[in-house]
Parts: sequence; structure tokens; C-alpha cells
Amino acid sequence: MAERRRETARKLGLTRSMGVAYYRRSLRAYEQKDLPAAIADISEAIYNDPRYAEYYATRGLYYLEHKELDKARADFQHALELDRRLWITHFGLGVLAFNEGNYNDAESYFGQALLLGANRPEVRFYHAVTYHQLGDPIRAAAEIDAAIAAMGTDHRHLKEARAWKKEIDAKLPEDARPAPPPKKGRKKASEAGSA
Repeated sequence: MAERRRETARKLGLTRSMGVAYYRRSLRAYEQKDLPAAIADISEAIYNDPRYAEYYATRGLYYLEHKELDKARADFQHALELDRRLWITHFGLGVLAFNEGNYNDAESYFGQALLLGANRPEVRFYHAVTYHQLGDPIRAAAEIDAAIAAMGTDHRHLKEARAWKKEIDAKLPEDARPAPPPKKGRKKASEAGSA
């Protein structure tokens, strides 16, 4: 029955809208932390519209989170074949390279994602940590500061980013380190009286 509906939809040219519907449903499932349902729905989106690179890149991110790295890599590579300008594909490939310890490749992928307009905190965060792993504390510090500035107070990576910032700042040369925050406390009596 479902196959007959799909064939009818295909003949009527409705597969694109069905793909979009499954894509949106996969995003809702992901937000509800139901990764298997998200993967199933994005796979349906791909079935209905196999030429849309963002679907493959999204499923690649789902697989990456699900620790199915070979499937993630295959989806990212296919997305790259369909559209080389999709930042999310470069980001996903960067995360794979980073997790494998290929920091030069990771830096290249994250840099490409940023060039393609992905001024997103996640990209900057990974880029910062990659620079740190490559021994470039100046660039790492600039990226981690940009990442933290772009994160909201409830961002899921904020605490981790702040911890990395401390580690990155500790590797900076003395003249490049940020000034310590002013100490909080009571004003001296002479300051309090002049206020």
C-alpha cells in the first residue's frame, strides 16, 4: 500500500513536497532526541528526493551522532558530490577528520565551512580546538572567543567552550594573554569616600 502511494506521488510530481515533509519531521524527531526516528524520516526524504544534498548531509550528522561513522562518511561524500557549496557537509567531514586525529584535514574542512557562510558557533568551536591541536594558540584563541560570543547563555556547548578557552589561553604567549578580570570585593575606604 505504501509503495503504491509513493509511486502515485512520483507520477504526480509530489515527491519533492513529500521529501520536505519527511525532512521537517526528521528535524522534529531529532529535537525530541529520537535519533532512530530522525534517521528513518530523513531516509524517507532521501527516497522521495534523492538529489537534495542537504538531506544526505543531515543524515550524515545523525549517523555521526549515532556513532555510525562509515554511514556518516558515505552520506557526506554523496552530499559533496551533489553540492560542493553546502557548509554542513564540510562541517560534518571536519568533525570526522577531527575525531580521527586528522587535524590538518579538519582545519581545511572547518575553514571551508566558514568560507561558505557558516558563521555558526559549532563550526568556530571545532575550528578553535583544531587550531589548538595544531599548536596555533593565537588562531585558536580568536576562534574560541568568536564561538563563545556567538553562543547564547543556554547553548549546549557553552560550558565546554569556556573550559577550552581556559586551556587555549594558557598556551598563549604572555603578551597575547587576556588581562585577568578585576577582582570583586569591597572598595577601599578612600575610594568609597570619594564616590
